[in-house]
Amino acid sequence: MAKNNSGFTMVELLAAMVVLGISMMVAIPSVIELLNDQRSDTYIKDALRFASNMDNKLRSDNKITVPRRGGCIAINLTYMDNNTFEEGPYGGTYDRWVSFVVAKRNPAAADEEYTYYVRLIEKTPAGAYRGVDLKDSNRLYETRANRKYVSNLESSAAYSLTEYVGREASFITHLAGKGISCSTVEIYAPEDYE
Repeated sequence: MAKNNSGFTMVELLAAMVVLGISMMVAIPSVIELLNDQRSDTYIKDALRFASNMDNKLRSDNKITVPRRGGCIAINLTYMDNNTFEEGPYGGTYDRWVSFVVAKRNPAAADEEYTYYVRLIEKTPAGAYRGVDLKDSNRLYETRANRKYVSNLESSAAYSLTEYVGREASFITHLAGKGISCSTVEIYAPEDYE
């Protein structure tokens, strides 16, 4: 009489575990990369929204002086935001004093046409700074912008725009070092804004 064994042998179980282990080694990095890409996409979308808010602010707020052609305006998140930029993709908060937009008025255009450079930085729960650091908003529409323009910042690079209030010439020099030439700059960066 033959026995009917319908169970798995030790070799079959071991082979299944090896296959499962290899699958996990391949899948986990892919999932982590996908999550990081989604977080970076959020930075890009928020930076574009920040630039759009800046455009609306420039066109609707009569307290803001329109710069002459080639001139710039820098406005930090504290001045402009009505609490729509709160939590960042990594669970931290967008730094309201470190994040700002520079609007450069096109020197050749007859009407008010601007190029926007966005700096939107999150301070993560681990204390690191991450986000988009002074990138032309038009470049944020590029394919793979999330991989090209989202980065970590050293804590020393997380300067506040308020540091340059009263020192506009230093800020013009700083912007020139980032490839942004401004003939003049007007800074709107209060510590507290209602």
